[in-house]
Amino acid sequence: MNEKGVLPTAEQDVINAVLNQNKRWLYEIPCEWNIQLSAFSRRERCPVVWKFSPSNYINHEQFLPDNILTSYPIAKLLHFNAHVKPEYFLPNSIKISFNY
Repeated sequence: MNEKGVLPTAEQDVINAVLNQNKRWLYEIPCEWNIQLSAFSRRERCPVVWKFSPSNYINHEQFLPDNILTSYPIAKLLHFNAHVKPEYFLPNSIKISFNY
């Protein structure tokens, strides 16, 4: 908390402080459940296949070699660490179906 009593990242500061004092509450999940995307993201930290496009007309498998699809897990949860999100650039809302 800063001098004015404001939490710069809201509830995340509280959560981080509590978990920092209680590390036994933490559980490490597989990285495909928490993909961090930002200008400084490093894909080698958690190589995954991200099967996403704003168009239903693209067949992802035709662009990816077979060994990629079987060698890496499919991303489950993407976290955009930026103020501008991908949907900002798309004219319509994104509709995503989850068929796993």
